[in-house]
Amino acid sequence: MTDEVTGNGLLDELLKQADEGEVLIDPRCGRYESAILSGVQVAASSDGSYRVDIYWSGLADNEGLSFEHTQRVFLPSVTTHPIGKSRFMQLLKSLGVVPATYKNVIYFSGSEGATQLADAMMKACAGNEFPITISQDNRGFYNTTVRQRPRAAASFQ
Repeated sequence: MTDEVTGNGLLDELLKQADEGEVLIDPRCGRYESAILSGVQVAASSDGSYRVDIYWSGLADNEGLSFEHTQRVFLPSVTTHPIGKSRFMQLLKSLGVVPATYKNVIYFSGSEGATQLADAMMKACAGNEFPITISQDNRGFYNTTVRQRPRAAASFQ
């Protein structure tokens, strides 16, 4: 590459123009007061761990276009960072799968435990409306937060 492209030339000019451009915001990001939990499915990760995919429907972006959203939740293990464990347990509490006062982290080893969790989530939540927030981080990954704790809790055991 020539100095004209990399140094004071084309690249610098493009960066100057980028500062004047618009900020791209995904129209699907935002607060939804009545997202419907329409499904939960277990999936295996490439490292042998498991996750549950939570499917949200009944959503429309700020342009009025309807869409569905998939929330991927990795199941914690003993080696999971404490923040990951905390976020997982907060999700279970917000969905009403475990009581809000529940303190212990729940670990799942193998597909059987993950399937039991998915079944409990379906039993407690399928078809119910929840207020959620969908956001996007700087790397383009989506974060979904359930903002409410239902009154009753279903047992997954």
